[in-house]
Amino acid sequence: MIVRWPVAKEFRRISQVFGAWPERYGRFGLNGHPGIDFGVPIGTPVLAANDGELQVMWGPQLGWQAWVVADWGQTFYAHLDSTTKPRRVVAGEVIAHSGNTGTETTGAHLHFEIIPFPRDMMNGYKGAVNPLPLLQEGERVMGETITAARWHVEESVREIEAAIVAQEAAVAAAQAQLDSLRATRARLAGEVVPKLYAAEGK
Repeated sequence: MIVRWPVAKEFRRISQVFGAWPERYGRFGLNGHPGIDFGVPIGTPVLAANDGELQVMWGPQLGWQAWVVADWGQTFYAHLDSTTKPRRVVAGEVIAHSGNTGTETTGAHLHFEIIPFPRDMMNGYKGAVNPLPLLQEGERVMGETITAARWHVEESVREIEAAIVAQEAAVAAAQAQLDSLRATRARLAGEVVPKLYAAEGK
């Protein structure tokens, strides 16, 4: 997945990182801050970080909130001053404006999360992951990730091919041993046993 920054370049000042203040967020059942905060003034355009279905709601703690839901997961935006109507959106489209709404805020900012599917509610952040590795240098990071994934798959293919060759060799050796045992059994039963019966006079 390629996830875009939710604010324009001139507003990318991070005021709180992922995992910060574990003692504060522990009361919510979290290991720390489940996203990143951008210290932006009220009214800053908030951009969809990915293509997907826009959903919005109001909550007492996080104020105006928005989600952009895709097949791979969702991005989440909170403490908004305003939102646009739910609809299909594309990455880079303005979906809201930042604010200072909700009780869990100490100043104007945008709270941003990335939550992959299937959502891992037991990861300490209720499914959220650190957004920064997915935001920084976007396509280059994704390209490197794909290249690394391809290398690992190719390595797995080579390992499987080697295992197949080894198994085939083992099967061939076992088949040769089985054929030898069958030939020995046939010779003993068809030749040796009758001769021994004859020697006994039966």
